[in-house]
Amino acid sequence: MMRIVVPVLFLGLVALSPRAEAQTCPFNLTFANSGGGCTQSGAMLPTVGGTYSNGPGGCSVTLALTVPPFCCNVFVTGRFLVLGGQAVNVPVPGGCSLLVFPDIVVTLPASPTSVTFPLPPDPALVGLLVHAQGIVVRFTTIGMTTDFDFSGRLDITFQ
Repeated sequence: MMRIVVPVLFLGLVALSPRAEAQTCPFNLTFANSGGGCTQSGAMLPTVGGTYSNGPGGCSVTLALTVPPFCCNVFVTGRFLVLGGQAVNVPVPGGCSLLVFPDIVVTLPASPTSVTFPLPPDPALVGLLVHAQGIVVRFTTIGMTTDFDFSGRLDITFQ
């Protein structure tokens, strides 16, 4: 059931945004980091952070992926946010783990590396837990390798 609720929540909220702008939301969001990140490229770990906005113009959540720079000849070729309603620990080739069941995968541009979701002012969302993890794809011209760096998991709780 949660696999259906989370995609509907995050993808369907854009259509609800005019209604969300009319009033403030009857909940708050809390953010907690859990699970460890992993780097295949040797770069510093990417991180995922969240901010919550609740005011007369409605409420929204912004998720941002921080991608630390790395040495020469290593280029970022992709940035993704994985969103899901279930925390998992699935090993992937290269020794890292996917920490979020991928209900939704959002491709992020080079700049800004964030995405904002409008939230409906629905008290039924209280108690919902959504997880997020960032994945950064790096290409190394020396050795011609592609590596994946994984952030830790961000747990977002509607209270």
